[in-house]
Amino acid sequence: MKFFYLIMLLLIVSSSVISLLGARRRTSSNNITSTPDSVSVGGGGMAAINLKFHREDIGANVCEDLVITSAGDAIYSDCAASTNLRYTLNDIERTQLDGWIQSFKQINYDNTDQQGNMTIQLFLNGQGNQPLNNTATQQLINFATALVAKIAAMS
Repeated sequence: MKFFYLIMLLLIVSSSVISLLGARRRTSSNNITSTPDSVSVGGGGMAAINLKFHREDIGANVCEDLVITSAGDAIYSDCAASTNLRYTLNDIERTQLDGWIQSFKQINYDNTDQQGNMTIQLFLNGQGNQPLNNTATQQLINFATALVAKIAAMS
């Protein structure tokens, strides 16, 4: 079972890196570079990745990625439209995310509906000792979904 989660983590990380690198080539003015476990936004050092979120809905032609770094930078990518936007978490968003990171173990969530049309993937670089329950998983998904909508509306 641990092997499965390790493989899924590697797939999510590599998918996000490929997505970010592809977005970087298309939108070089955003100055984004990344490695599998960190990302650099703008003219500075690397920041660890705290959260990754991927949502894909084949029927609705939706493919969105969100990466949030330890520096509080959120990088949104719309795979379908080649959009790449940067946002800095506000104090409330950052406090909420930091609370989850301190409370929960590292998690790797991957869910595809029975028809195979909708996929949601979520990675949290948790430092706590609590396993993630269904309620907290849904709260994290709602948090990421709300951020995606907020950042996408800025374009």
